[in-house]
Amino acid sequence: MVSFTSLSFSFTDPEPTLEVFYIPASIMWSVNTSRMKDEFFPEPQKFDPLRFQGNGPAPYVFTPFGGGPRTCPGNEFAKMEMLVFLHYLLLSHDWKPVITNEGIIVETAPLPAHGLPVKLSKR
Repeated sequence: MVSFTSLSFSFTDPEPTLEVFYIPASIMWSVNTSRMKDEFFPEPQKFDPLRFQGNGPAPYVFTPFGGGPRTCPGNEFAKMEMLVFLHYLLLSHDWKPVITNEGIIVETAPLPAHGLPVKLSKR
């Protein structure tokens, strides 16, 4: 999946300082390039939602909708779209665990030992 923002660039304001990072003025920056760097995301081309689990990447490395006062208004639409999709998926399918009697790992919350593979069948 390729982001349409890959060709969208921003320029930094004069001499911005972000916490411990100093960024020289007039640096051209692309949001998409930061999320495609191996140093932040190992195997960035691979779909891996678990990379955000636990410590995950540093804050603000992954900002698909931007941030601050100019956050993309599509952010709220995308959240609502996912809720509607999950609502219909939950109501229209039966869910059965693939692994029965699986062990539980107790960390901050109880988790299935091998994830939660399920078999979906249409009702």
